[in-house]
Amino acid sequence: MKENLEHARLHNTEPILGDFDDPKLPPGILDAIFIIDTYHEIADYKAMLSHLRKSLRKGGRLLVLEKLKEYAKNDTRELQTRAHTLSSKYAMEELLAAGFKIILEITDFGKWN
Repeated sequence: MKENLEHARLHNTEPILGDFDDPKLPPGILDAIFIIDTYHEIADYKAMLSHLRKSLRKGGRLLVLEKLKEYAKNDTRELQTRAHTLSSKYAMEELLAAGFKIILEITDFGKWN
């Protein structure tokens, strides 16, 4: 990743190697965090959301983008995560419990891979 950043002449980016339950991000300075098609993989989502929240500056935002596989739509959270998918219902409940405020939910991104 460092080589790619150098090649692209991006000098305002610092790669950070996190753990499965702690992204090891610096506290209170991030404007935005994107979790794209990965949230369902986070087993200890309570710990992870706590760390992420602490990393955001005041007014910072977290975007969670998950593809919900149609066949798993009505499954439990456990079955959905085994299918590598997660409904916004579960994600939003967890975000609210972690102290986040939901400002927007987009339910149809069309078909994507």
